[in-house]
Amino acid sequence: MGKKILIINAGMHISGVTRVMINMANALAERGHAVTIKTFTADNDLEYLLDTRIKHELLLKEPKLFGKRIPGWLRWYYARVAKIFEKSAYSQYKKIVTEKYDVEIAYNRGIGARIIAASDNENAKKLVWVHNDYIRCGNALAGFNNLDEAKEAYQKFDKIICVSEQARKTFIEKFGIDKNIITLNNVNNEDYILSQKPASDIEKERFTVIAVGRLCEGKAYHILLDACKMLNDDGIEYDLWIIGDGEDKEQLLKQKDTLKLANVQFLGAKPNPYQYMKLADLYVSSSIYEGLSTTTIESLIMGIPAVVTDCTGMHDILGDSEYGMIVPINAYSLYDGMKKMITDDNLRNMYKGKCQKRAKDFSKDATISAVEELF
Repeated sequence: MGKKILIINAGMHISGVTRVMINMANALAERGHAVTIKTFTADNDLEYLLDTRIKHELLLKEPKLFGKRIPGWLRWYYARVAKIFEKSAYSQYKKIVTEKYDVEIAYNRGIGARIIAASDNENAKKLVWVHNDYIRCGNALAGFNNLDEAKEAYQKFDKIICVSEQARKTFIEKFGIDKNIITLNNVNNEDYILSQKPASDIEKERFTVIAVGRLCEGKAYHILLDACKMLNDDGIEYDLWIIGDGEDKEQLLKQKDTLKLANVQFLGAKPNPYQYMKLADLYVSSSIYEGLSTTTIESLIMGIPAVVTDCTGMHDILGDSEYGMIVPINAYSLYDGMKKMITDDNLRNMYKGKCQKRAKDFSKDATISAVEELF
């Protein structure tokens, strides 16, 4: 018999966390569970991916000025409203959760975790997902007033689900909680990913490297651009496509111009990055912290060899460079790894052959069955 499941998340904006949440929700709906998703922000770029059986409720209508978004308003909401207008997490819960559910899920840190922790539904399983390295991540306490409040809240969950072993270890280090914590892979949708057709709005001219992710501190694209400068100085021929948008965009564009990287293109955020990944010969990640890199797993599914920096979760995905090359977090090491992959066909083909074998460990059926066991 299917369960009645509530999932609270920040929004439906373009991000790896949103994608894997949608993958999980859709898979649960396919298996006969009644799923409701409640989100706070009006960024619904990926809502179209939801199974039609899933209910999606936007909790907060975003005010606009002359039809345009008010800069910084959402950030102000997250920082202030939970603390000033609704000081009681329980009152937030009663206002937002108006039905009884069998399973209540906070799919990320922040207000959602604070709200579900205040649940008075004694019959509901309460689960929270941890998608990041809470030591390196700068906003681990987002949504909470202080560390003590966060500790108290997390201890009320039946299970704390960390998406990688390193994420689990850093969560324990940050909060001093070591009970009811497990490591569980994110849910992927390999059938959808593989069914996508290559992009038609861009022309591939030569060997193409692709990076996908928000233009922000954690993704450390400045390291990647420095590595590209070294590759260019060596006369290596390739193009780099960067898919994503974010607060570091202007700074990175200036760095690109300063380094004269004409072969680097910033393509912006794409609701469907797989169309561009289909054209790529190599996937690269320069992140300094992650939880479990969604796009690295997706590169495996698509059979694209990867060079990634040694941040949270990469060993969970690629082993000790068995299924992709993991390098230290610095520009020279990333340059060296990319150069080897671009110039050594045998090395690249060896990794390409291992991609699909490893991808089976992250299949939808395997991962969603593990989620259902939590219920």
